[in-house]
Amino acid sequence: MSLTLDPPHGLHDPAPGTPPRAPGSVRRTATTEMVRPEGPAGPLHLAGAARDLVTAPDGTARVLRRATTSSVVVAGRVSALRSDPEVPATADLLDVRAASGYRTALDAALPGERAARSPLFLLLDDVPVTSLISGYAMLMEGTSPAGGGDARASAALGASSNICSGWREEGTMMVHIRSTGAIPPMRGAVAPDLRADDPEGWHAFGPLAPGHMRRHRRLDVVVDPDDPGVVVVDGMFRDSYTVLSGTETVLHEYDLSARVDRRSGTLVSVEARPRVLPWQECPAAAASATRLAGTPVGDLRARVRAEFGGTSTCTHLNDALRGLEDVAALAGDLPAG
Repeated sequence: MSLTLDPPHGLHDPAPGTPPRAPGSVRRTATTEMVRPEGPAGPLHLAGAARDLVTAPDGTARVLRRATTSSVVVAGRVSALRSDPEVPATADLLDVRAASGYRTALDAALPGERAARSPLFLLLDDVPVTSLISGYAMLMEGTSPAGGGDARASAALGASSNICSGWREEGTMMVHIRSTGAIPPMRGAVAPDLRADDPEGWHAFGPLAPGHMRRHRRLDVVVDPDDPGVVVVDGMFRDSYTVLSGTETVLHEYDLSARVDRRSGTLVSVEARPRVLPWQECPAAAASATRLAGTPVGDLRARVRAEFGGTSTCTHLNDALRGLEDVAALAGDLPAG
């Protein structure tokens, strides 16, 4: 399928499904649903689910581990949090701002989960950004409690200029805001079903209700059959939203591919392919992924957090790249033979 560019909108080429699981592979999938059941001004509810699945050389599958989370964010702070598996130290995250400082608090509260790069840690690590991007739902329908278009545009101009490729000062988004006083309308590509071809290949999740958002992650890890010293990584990352008429649409989507040296644990190569992005300037950020070559895979969250910002990057791609750190754990689950 050829990529479609619709100025001033970006790429609209979502993955038509999920590739087959390779024999002898490990797959991590994760989703976080973002909902405001009491309306735009009400609390934000985040429902996370993740699973690690190993596919044996004979094609049989076995679940290695699962996790679920339920978080409530009120006035920008975590007001409630439950998890399975239950970890008492998650109580240390209550009343923490679900923004700057949260991930530092998470690292301190759950060092064991952080070191294990567990599914639970992945879900909790996503709280700051899923809280942030949940605002897309209100922008899509014009229901933001922050005020009208002028108020939202003023906030965007003050806080978001040059934070990423899509928000660059001279780009579509910022030019439109300056010229009209409002954030430009967004539209997403219709979301293909990720589970249709292999329902066992993802953990269970239902249809996305109108007005709801969901983040999807997939990470496949397998030994290169032509070079046993290398682990091959294939992943995807999608943020979607269901419009009020009932159609699920994709707002952001990337494919990721990487190769990791098994002995040193270092990224040999990494590439990001943008599939769906809102503005025509956004795809330029994909090139930033190649800067991670030579990085120990276990250091990716720290490096992306410290070095990836500004107009050469994308906040959504950065989150996808951070998740590649989990290869450090998943590679240890690869079946023998």
